[in-house]
Amino acid sequence: MGKKDEESIKRNSENTRPITLKTILPVMSFTLLTQLLTILLVTSYLSGKVIVPAYEPFGNSIVGSVGNSLVMLITVFLVTIGLVWFVRKKRFSLIKKFLSIFIIFTGIFLTNLLSQILLPSIVDSENIPLISALLSLCIGIIIGISTIKPNRKRIGLISALMLSVEIATYFALFIHPPTVFILPVAFALYDIYAVFVGPLKTLISDGSVALGPLVARLGTFEVGLGDIIFYSFLPSVGLIIIGVNGALFAIISTNFGLLLTLLMLRKRRSFPGLPIPVIFTVVGLVVLS
Repeated sequence: MGKKDEESIKRNSENTRPITLKTILPVMSFTLLTQLLTILLVTSYLSGKVIVPAYEPFGNSIVGSVGNSLVMLITVFLVTIGLVWFVRKKRFSLIKKFLSIFIIFTGIFLTNLLSQILLPSIVDSENIPLISALLSLCIGIIIGISTIKPNRKRIGLISALMLSVEIATYFALFIHPPTVFILPVAFALYDIYAVFVGPLKTLISDGSVALGPLVARLGTFEVGLGDIIFYSFLPSVGLIIIGVNGALFAIISTNFGLLLTLLMLRKRRSFPGLPIPVIFTVVGLVVLS
């Protein structure tokens, strides 16, 4: 998943407008929309006919769940290190090509996979391959345009929305407890290191890399796709494990945590977007479950 799973929240410039209801409303609205769409897809899965295997390469014990989480975390770290190396070598054209191919492939792959899982509860099975192919093609084209023309804000937001919802849905369906609790916390802790000390600090400070739909530009803020994915993933976890009350709690807690995170940007250019919302939500879900 690479870069999108560890981007911070940052302001578009040092001289941005004050943090007000008007400036934070686009971020809160976009996040809520991704949460609701993810829950909609997960609800379709829960009422459907296809059961997916759990992501558990190291098993479902506490130690195994830590191992499951580390696999993803180390992958993200290595990809980020690679991006930083290319930035320092000024290989911006190569970075753009790599990110474009990766993002387009991710969109097509997830659309096809989720279609095979979700469509059986909606349409006849004989039509699923065709519908899945058409959906994958359409989403691939939209994401492709957003990577080629990153300055088109509207299509960039549409692409970011689709990717966020699909990846969050994928996580919610394939990751089971206790990994489902350990993974967000692991990424939240890494987010602190990455933004303030680690490789992400280099990417944040360098404005030469066009990240396209990996960053949602919402008013005066830029929010990394990884942050939005976890904000949307956790309410669906609450829905699967606890039910509607769990989903409502997770929506409220993640958005409250996001609000606190945005307020931290009154005196900072960037701030890790995961720790506050994730810790609030995970602790609450563990208690409620």
